[in-house]
Amino acid sequence: MERRVTFYAREQLKADEFYNLFSPEKTEITISESKDVPISIQYRLTLPKELYPPLESIVESVASFRITYRNEELADESENMFCGHLASGFNAYFVPLTRDLGEMLSIADKIGSQFGAQGDEFIVTPFSVNYHKKNIDNYDLLPLLDLLRKLKIEEVHGLDIQLIDSKVLIDVSYLLKSTMNIKEEDGIQTEVAILHLDEKLSDIQNYALKGVRFQYPAVEGPAGKGLETLFQVIPRHRFLPAEISFKGTLEHVGLHPKLKLSGLENAKPPFIQEGESLCRLFYYTPLSKHSFIDRYMIQDQSENVNLVAGFGEMNLEKPEWAVRKWGSEYLMEILNYKEGGALIPFHLRYGNVAKDAQYSEIDFELGDLFYACDSTDIQEQAVLDRNVFQKRSLGYERYFDNKTLFYHAKGHWENNSDVYEVPIGDSNYAKHIDIATLSLVGLGAMYLISCL
Repeated sequence: MERRVTFYAREQLKADEFYNLFSPEKTEITISESKDVPISIQYRLTLPKELYPPLESIVESVASFRITYRNEELADESENMFCGHLASGFNAYFVPLTRDLGEMLSIADKIGSQFGAQGDEFIVTPFSVNYHKKNIDNYDLLPLLDLLRKLKIEEVHGLDIQLIDSKVLIDVSYLLKSTMNIKEEDGIQTEVAILHLDEKLSDIQNYALKGVRFQYPAVEGPAGKGLETLFQVIPRHRFLPAEISFKGTLEHVGLHPKLKLSGLENAKPPFIQEGESLCRLFYYTPLSKHSFIDRYMIQDQSENVNLVAGFGEMNLEKPEWAVRKWGSEYLMEILNYKEGGALIPFHLRYGNVAKDAQYSEIDFELGDLFYACDSTDIQEQAVLDRNVFQKRSLGYERYFDNKTLFYHAKGHWENNSDVYEVPIGDSNYAKHIDIATLSLVGLGAMYLISCL
């Protein structure tokens, strides 16, 4: 079993304020929070797949498996290093070794039991079978690790659990709140790195990280001695400055709202020149079961939006209570975005009736707006593949090849317009409506019989 703990801050911290190297026994590192500079942590555990109980029942049935979680409310600029490449919300993916739908749902049912989902709530895409939820509050993070048993899901910035060959890699990212002790444990190879960003050598396309790292049992250097380190990280997912952002607005039109994306003319990597063809603008959004995108409607009403892919429940006639799948997901290319943004039409489903209520509130996820750019630098591609913090996902990344770089623009809802009021029936009148409907149907039947 291997353990790697990385502490990261954007600024260099004074050693006497930040950490005491080792205890007198040289088997412990103590890290304390800084009052001035946030310190982010990525805690990685690598273990044989046989030692991770949640995989025990499905490990022989899947080619790959991944669970990710990114808390958009907590994640900040410093978190992009560790979990910025993860899709927002909670996501579970697996690639089955079978094409039988019944067997797929059985595997999904076993995976979903970890977080309260059933197999028929998963959707099937060309690349994986997946499940998505905006927020989750009942997931047992890591049953093997006492440290993380104390960590609540609402404190986690990013979570990434994946099966790679015969090993399970578990990454948890969060903010250091007080003091953390890392002790030497028998049978666990441990590496600790305390890093900060060297801004003089860093830009949007690469991070230069400096600091000190420790290993125990010691692999190189004397026991209890920290080794100075300097290395470069070239991320596959990059993040545009905060001032380069876009806005989302929901235009209320009954059961057919429209999402307006504006500010797109500013949301581009600084180095893209006029007429540049290596980069294209895309928008990805998951929609829960209360809504979906009608592919024919988007063709008719959105001149500059090309629907690349859409999977999940898109049956036009199903009301919300009849939908079993978690919802649907869509990848769109935004064309001619300088001409006033983009308009994406949604279709809402009929909701359940409620007592003394005429409207139901639903909330939308803003989605992810990003440039997908071709990397033509062979050397850069080699460094990308060696990124120690970010791994390629089973999500929408699979629509792009390994040479693609992603530039993400930060978005926000304008005037908190993510909440949408949907008209619903009042249950107080439901019985009257049922009686009236049955009466009319009965009268109609009697009339038709009398005409025979």
